[in-house]
Amino acid sequence: MAGPPIWPLGTPVFGFGSNSVRQLRGRLGDQSLMGYPARIRGQVLAFCGPNRSWALEKRPCVGSATLIPDKRSIALGTVTFLSDEQIAMLDGFEGVPRIYQQQQFDKEVSEVFGNERWHSLQVMAYVKV
Repeated sequence: MAGPPIWPLGTPVFGFGSNSVRQLRGRLGDQSLMGYPARIRGQVLAFCGPNRSWALEKRPCVGSATLIPDKRSIALGTVTFLSDEQIAMLDGFEGVPRIYQQQQFDKEVSEVFGNERWHSLQVMAYVKV
């Protein structure tokens, strides 16, 4: 059986909703970013609103994705490893601290898939304020 993967350097950031690896590559100008399947137990993906700052001109306000506690659920997403500079840049896109805030999920509830199995790993995610 394979051992734990050698993860890239940086902070593991759990992406869900619109924070796909593809979008992060564009926002952060780094085409080398890799995504790893991930999950957080005890959380569920929800769309909360209103979020008038991201609404299109001809449409009403829209909801934005977030995680909310639910003991019976598992939130699925992708982990990307980001540098401190990339996180600071992403904070601007996420509207920290007005719209989103950084939240840590400890390794007892978060897992990342690598080397053909799940591995416990503390991750950071942006959750709606």
